[in-house]
Amino acid sequence: MDPSRVFSRRADWGSEAEPFHAFLVDYQRRRGGKWLDLTVSNPTRVGLVTPGRIATTIARFVHEGYQSEPLGLASARQAIADYYGRRGVRCGADRVWLSASTSESYAHLIALCCDPGDAIFVPEPGYPLFDFIADLMGVKVVRYLLAYDGEWHIDVSVLRERLAQSRDRGLRVGALISVAPSNPVGSYLSRSELATLHELGREHHAALIIDEVFSDYVISKRPDRVRYCVESSPWPTFTVSGLSKVAAAPQFKLGWGVIDGPTKFVDEARERLCRISDTFLNTAASVQLALGQVMVLAESVQMEIRGRIHGNWRELHRQTDDTPVSVLDCEGGWSALLRLPQYHPRLDRDRSRASVDVAWAMALLESGVQVQPGSLFGLVGPYVVLSTITQPAAWREGVGLLVAVVSD
Repeated sequence: MDPSRVFSRRADWGSEAEPFHAFLVDYQRRRGGKWLDLTVSNPTRVGLVTPGRIATTIARFVHEGYQSEPLGLASARQAIADYYGRRGVRCGADRVWLSASTSESYAHLIALCCDPGDAIFVPEPGYPLFDFIADLMGVKVVRYLLAYDGEWHIDVSVLRERLAQSRDRGLRVGALISVAPSNPVGSYLSRSELATLHELGREHHAALIIDEVFSDYVISKRPDRVRYCVESSPWPTFTVSGLSKVAAAPQFKLGWGVIDGPTKFVDEARERLCRISDTFLNTAASVQLALGQVMVLAESVQMEIRGRIHGNWRELHRQTDDTPVSVLDCEGGWSALLRLPQYHPRLDRDRSRASVDVAWAMALLESGVQVQPGSLFGLVGPYVVLSTITQPAAWREGVGLLVAVVSD
């Protein structure tokens, strides 16, 4: 008997590492991790000061009693509504539900809106998360394109075409997903794009899910962009976010979603999400009890992070001006996207390493600086991605080394 036959196909993602990951593991073994890492996006590992106050606050509630509330404690949901209120956005606490993370919110929403075999539409380029969630939830992923012409935008013609193709194949679309600002390209939704997503959702009977985890971290948002989509919507819409980015506190495991749309839909969605959440009850009581104070402290956390992000962007532009490194426009978030020259000599030496972005990432790592190949996010071409919450000293030195390697 083969013991591996007990496993499901939905969790069979293989064990082979991508070329860069395999190279990175081998390099780490040989060098012991001694290089400048410009990819760290975990806010607990980049020397931030103010998140420590959040940990102290939550610790005071650890020994409080537990009360089961599937959608979250009323005080915690009100804390989320107040967070939006401070941003001039109307949000009733009765439209909020809590989860253990944004990823869990996605899983709940896919269970709510999709049957097995249905499709979810996700943006590309984008963070490599949806494929894993989709496999676990038994749904298919269809990608639509974000295009760049000096600024990022949804390629609406491609989105319409792929929706029509799915319908022609008899594939039901359960949800259209948008990440705003997108990761890693950093684009918010424009008002016209949001209206188009509502229109297409109505046409294909698909819910709209908008991920706003990076919305508080503006870099250069244009006037026509929508910063927060938590407003009255003409079509069923769910907006998700969480403490991992809003308060730089991923270790405390709390996310949330806001239900929007016609009143009848909101009421029924709330009832069904209550049942889904009651099945797991994953959100910690101490974090919920402390949430009102945590969301106020998050304002100072964000000030510290925005200061670092803007400082690192200024340093990046200073060091890359008049060099072969091109910095793409970014409106918000924690990532910087760089375009490097189209060719690298490693491509001639090692054809198995195929893409030019992987060749650049390997060459830079050998020179002592780590970046992420753009292909990890679905980008095609010589793109690499950096984390702009990197500690300033490492950022300054690492960007300088990157520019020197590329210029040589």
